[in-house]
Amino acid sequence: MSMLREHHRETEAKIKMVEAMARSQAALARLLEQLSDISELSLQQSHLIHDNIVSLAQYQQALCHAVTGWRWREIKQGHAGAPWLNHHYPLDVSKAQGVEEE
Repeated sequence: MSMLREHHRETEAKIKMVEAMARSQAALARLLEQLSDISELSLQQSHLIHDNIVSLAQYQQALCHAVTGWRWREIKQGHAGAPWLNHHYPLDVSKAQGVEEE
């Protein structure tokens, strides 16, 4: 029973951490909405706010991974490479595309 109780406490702690991260995200969204109403921000202030938001988001991602083991996939931009084909196993394109032989 002790192991079950320990697991239950650990699960509750993880749930509380995820709830705290969700509240933090909501607070960040409110902050961004308030900042969007202020049009007098200088370029320097805008960059500082951007850098702080990026740092906070990275911290939340790391915390989420530490608590739940779940990692966000980064979006990679660029051009895909050519497909790699193993030449030891030739592909019969006519059969793969459904072309019938006469």
